Amino acid sequence: MHVELKDQHYSRNSFTANGVLEADSFRLNHQKISDDEVLFPPMKFEFNLLADERSITCDSSSKVSLGKIELHPFVQMDKSKGKRVSLSLHTGTTQGTDFFRSLPAGMFDEVRGIEAEGTLKYDLDFSVDLDHPDSVLFETSMKKDHFRI
Repeated sequence: MHVELKDQHYSRNSFTANGVLEADSFRLNHQKISDDEVLFPPMKFEFNLLADERSITCDSSSKVSLGKIELHPFVQMDKSKGKRVSLSLHTGTTQGTDFFRSLPAGMFDEVRGIEAEGTLKYDLDFSVDLDHPDSVLFETSMKKDHFRI
């Protein structure tokens, strides 16, 4: 495992930081996740964080690599207008076979050996004001382009 804090700055009640978390062979054992050991492909998280008096944000310029899948997360907890939690995940376009091979072994074994043509792109947008649970937004989509198994 590799952890690197590249830069951090505090000014006027605002803290920013960026860095990298990396793991080459991360293993997970938990009966509620899988009966088998879950083995993750090489992972890398390049993060850009911002915290101030009212919110903590992982900026969408951050990047997560899981095998050959790259995604850009946006995570925010904001108290300025209630207690809002937001999460967005957007992958780049990924070759179909690379997508399936990059999923953790032991978790998605049913699709592990799939060979595919074309590309996939995944998007997730979620937000909720915890003071108003009916305000939940949950949108997810998997876009395909010339995708065939």
